[in-house]
Amino acid sequence: MKTKTTTPAPKVGSSALFCVGLPDTQGGGELVAEHPMRALLDLYREQGVKVVLVVGDLGENGTAAEHQQWRAVAEPYLKDMTFLPIMGNHDNKGKDQDWHDWIGTLIPSDAEHMAGARNKNYAVVRGNVLLLNISYGWMPFSYDFIERTIAKHRSKVDHVLLQTHNSFVGNKYGLLRERIVEGYTSEEGDVAFKTVYDKYRRLFADNDVIYISGHEHMYARSALRDDTYRQFTQIVSGSASYKGYENRFGEHEQVQNTLMLKARVESTGTLDVNASIFDISD
Repeated sequence: MKTKTTTPAPKVGSSALFCVGLPDTQGGGELVAEHPMRALLDLYREQGVKVVLVVGDLGENGTAAEHQQWRAVAEPYLKDMTFLPIMGNHDNKGKDQDWHDWIGTLIPSDAEHMAGARNKNYAVVRGNVLLLNISYGWMPFSYDFIERTIAKHRSKVDHVLLQTHNSFVGNKYGLLRERIVEGYTSEEGDVAFKTVYDKYRRLFADNDVIYISGHEHMYARSALRDDTYRQFTQIVSGSASYKGYENRFGEHEQVQNTLMLKARVESTGTLDVNASIFDISD
């Protein structure tokens, strides 16, 4: 393992390839997903990707050992691309200090951090793109930071991408289902999200925000709407771990499709993984 160094602010031109998200790798010990992760990173480097959005759940339990293992896989690619990591629900199981020590040092030095949430919620501008990065569980409490940051940079950028771990509206999870449909008045996060749900939709539609998430381990792309039927795009990043969800919410017939996506027959020695690459050239 190489010595950890803080990632400097790289010089990226106005034309760059942005990964729509390195999906949940969610490994630990023998379960580490280093092989599919390395396969995707090889593809990203081959395609000239400059920024990798790490959508959370790097490990299974958020331990220092998992972070070190993940960092060791990522280390050879740091000279070619910038990693923007956020915490998922599994990363939250660990100690914040381990996240800061092993993963937080990947965040560029010019990042603008949300007060009280350093290395968890932050923004970075690359070329003509504003990249907002919000960790799991923080969307109900991050509206002001997101709105203020968009307003600060909107006249200088042409595109706004927001990555967070949970989808806004998902196939299995999603903020709408978890925080509103199944929400509790006794849960602070549920109450907080209800107050910003419509505000988020209007903000995202106003600024043509592309909302990127992970958590569900299967690629999906959706057009979401605000209360006046204006659209914004949601992309759930794909599969990059050995853990799959064989049942999508309300869609039992997807079982076979998911299994076919995740792995071929054992004799081939390969695992199918997928993720998208975003080409932003203007």
